[in-house]
Amino acid sequence: MVLAFKGVAHPPAARGGRKNIADLDAAEIHTTNLGRGTGTQLLMEHDHGSRVGTVLSSWQGPRGELRVQGVVEDPTAAESVRSGATRGLSLGTSVIQTATGSRLMAMQDELSLCEEPKRGGCYIDEVDGASVRTTARFSSRASGESPPLRRDKTRVARDGGSGASEHTHTHQPAMTDASDPSASALATSMDAGVSVETHNAMKTENDRLREQLASLKAKSDVYDTQKREAIVGMKDEVNTFINKEIMDDETFAPYKHELAPMQRWGGDMEKNDSMLDTNLSIGRLISCASAKFKRTREEASRSSEASTLLADANKKVDELTMSDGAKAQRITELEGLVDERTKAAEAFQNELAKANLISEKKDFSNKAARENGTGSSSTAPPVASMIDPNSALMSFMQNGPSNGGLKIQQSNTGHHYLGQMAAASGSDGIAEAIRGF
Repeated sequence: MVLAFKGVAHPPAARGGRKNIADLDAAEIHTTNLGRGTGTQLLMEHDHGSRVGTVLSSWQGPRGELRVQGVVEDPTAAESVRSGATRGLSLGTSVIQTATGSRLMAMQDELSLCEEPKRGGCYIDEVDGASVRTTARFSSRASGESPPLRRDKTRVARDGGSGASEHTHTHQPAMTDASDPSASALATSMDAGVSVETHNAMKTENDRLREQLASLKAKSDVYDTQKREAIVGMKDEVNTFINKEIMDDETFAPYKHELAPMQRWGGDMEKNDSMLDTNLSIGRLISCASAKFKRTREEASRSSEASTLLADANKKVDELTMSDGAKAQRITELEGLVDERTKAAEAFQNELAKANLISEKKDFSNKAARENGTGSSSTAPPVASMIDPNSALMSFMQNGPSNGGLKIQQSNTGHHYLGQMAAASGSDGIAEAIRGF
């Protein structure tokens, strides 16, 4: 049974730069597409003889990591992942360097399942849609280095060769009217004693052969015309393939002098009557190759687009998952706040009850008791108790101040004046009050 998985193939880019020549920076993580074409091969422990699945898409995760989605098709490998024995992910990267060891470019060749990854946090975290790994972080800064990449020198030898096909055409001399067969037959009959009947029979046979030859030539001309029309119909496509896809490609620049005759051949491919069959075969071969090349390119483009859409969808799923997690955490916090305030309301209600300020208690664990309901209720709202006549304020109002009256009177001090008091004059007039201004 095929196993579907998601996970982290590369941690977020290091802030201080690459710690290993094969590490990816933030831009490379953002642009890496492991789902291009038919996908990137999934291996077991970087063994190219043990392909176990395919990576279908990759995208930049919410923390800047490189996330991947793929399938494990090998039953043994799938069981190892399900059991938890093999859930590490290791990215196989080819690095092209200068003679001095500087990094020119890097290519992601494959992704491998492994027991323990060298890069921190590179594990499968989802299997068949179920989360299988949770990470708790208690520090804002991660530590750890990527392992050094062992540089292997690979020598690629290319064997080149050219083949020549030699065709020998034997042309039979065409029949002409340079010598009259009837005259020749008549001369022969005169010399050898051939009868007139034999001469006439030979002449009749000769005329029949001439008619047959003319018929065959007419048919051959028809076939040649059809071949020539077919060559003309594919000529533009053949020349476009030769000129645009081959001659204009800098990859084949070293072979331009060898390919130049093909350009001339493409321009005159329908004009050589003696080579119509050969030209038709070669032209048809190039036309078919061009059509397949275009179809492959279009399929690769569609596959790349589908991979990009899948990566975008997975990224959106991750964002929604994080959003849901944040909302769930907020709900938990609000529930805790509700419990805390419910306890505070109950404690306050108990204090009010002790002071006889309420006649009925509410159950604040009930949602309806915590809200101001708009519906009708048979229970009357609580009414505050009447003021105690013996309270201190009422006693003061009844008994009055020490001077024997309830009227608010002028103070005995000079604090009721506005302005500055004249110390020497002792006058309480308005003029003295405003003199300091």
